[in-house]
Amino acid sequence: MRYFCTTIILLLTTFSTLLAQPYTTTIPVEAGEKWWGLSADMTIAEPFTEPFEWNTADGEEYEFRMAALLSSAGRYVWSAEPMQIAFDGNTFTITSTAEKVEVRKGGRSLREAYLVYRHTHAAPSGAKPDASLYTNIIYDAAGEVGALHTAESVVAYAEKIIAEGLPTGIMLIPEGWQSHSSELVFDAESYPAPADMVSKLHNLGFRVMLSVSPCVAASGREFVRSREAGNLLLDEQGNVVLFDSEAGFMACRVPDMAMAERYNGELRSLMSLYGIDGFRVDATLLEGRLSEEAMGEFYAAWKAVGEGIPMMLYAPASALVGDKAAQVAGDGTIGGALHQALRIGQVGYPFVSPTLSKAHAEGEELWRRTISSVALPVATVIAPPWKFGERGKALADVIRWRAEQSAWMGELLGEASNTAEAMMRTMEYMFPKDGFGDCYDHYMLGDKWLIAPPVDDEKVRAVRLPRGVWKDMNGKRFRGPRVVSVDVSGGRLPIFELQ
Repeated sequence: MRYFCTTIILLLTTFSTLLAQPYTTTIPVEAGEKWWGLSADMTIAEPFTEPFEWNTADGEEYEFRMAALLSSAGRYVWSAEPMQIAFDGNTFTITSTAEKVEVRKGGRSLREAYLVYRHTHAAPSGAKPDASLYTNIIYDAAGEVGALHTAESVVAYAEKIIAEGLPTGIMLIPEGWQSHSSELVFDAESYPAPADMVSKLHNLGFRVMLSVSPCVAASGREFVRSREAGNLLLDEQGNVVLFDSEAGFMACRVPDMAMAERYNGELRSLMSLYGIDGFRVDATLLEGRLSEEAMGEFYAAWKAVGEGIPMMLYAPASALVGDKAAQVAGDGTIGGALHQALRIGQVGYPFVSPTLSKAHAEGEELWRRTISSVALPVATVIAPPWKFGERGKALADVIRWRAEQSAWMGELLGEASNTAEAMMRTMEYMFPKDGFGDCYDHYMLGDKWLIAPPVDDEKVRAVRLPRGVWKDMNGKRFRGPRVVSVDVSGGRLPIFELQ
């Protein structure tokens, strides 16, 4: 009997061991084939050409990731269970303890592979952000009124926008509207009658957003309260990190859930008391400065700040934001912000837009950022046209063009919520086999507009037009594929419409 039991135990152990043996799949890259997916992590270049290892079970909830590989030949790899992926530059080796992972055929292109993958294995919910953030122009008042802004200067800016024949939209009031204590109440000196100011802006045709952040003045009650609570950003020596801003030295709170709930209640009070329409929550100073654990807690709290408030714009973005409008800055350059946003869209987050605002930008840098920013999914006027002399007309033309796309942008937003296709798309995604695999300085807004922002100080912008007939802003037609040289020295933004 003992011999029998021992035999059974050995058999069961052997059987369990066999069950636990990993399954291995090898997928050679076909001639001319390129692969994307997994993550918007900028440390791994796309399309994949260099060796790497990746486990789909790793990572944080706030990171932009997908559990799939997508091919330019329409193939894709997906598993509901964790996959260990190793790539040697020519072959993927995929290991799973749950199943033998199969490469599947989703069509003939990257776009077709993505759509089949999403709608078969990760169907979109149909939820979407507040449409007004995509159908309106956002005027960042900081570019006109500076750090010492007042209710009068903000209203005067709105009136000048109208006087210059520009479309109305959303007025974004920058940081500095708060009291000197850094609490979320209007400063009584600069904003003595907030409800009257909001009413005037509404009557002029503007909606009103306030910029809020976890930054606090390095003095006052809020600073002391945050320091005593232990939720200010500290350096390695345990000292409070101070940032030199236009408004003076600031410290940065690391939001927790208790603070998020308080913030949420205070934001709702601003809406009910004064008629504020929405908020841009900006925590870019914290990005890259926190540990992985702290980042997860921060993003969870930052998401909770906007619970139940429809018109919310998050910067920086995280996957936790979900169906809220969100912005990313990449490495701080124009090209880096475009690149990051395009990669995020390609791993399944359709509503993300770059932010090109940068403190202390001036001259050519401010010009490039301003005119490029207007053509993004979340269109923001960083500085008004009259700041740029002769080139102001070019900026005004782009602002009017973008406002004319309002209804179309609303349709594109609805399409993105149903298909999970990014509003801002890579050229390879829209035009397979045209040689755009590594192109991230051109992008498509939906399937209609090709935009090639001036990412550096070049005077002539080389624009690669894919196959098809394209019309520029002056009505001139071009048949692709071809390269068009666009003179951008006078302030022109290369925009082409697919006919």
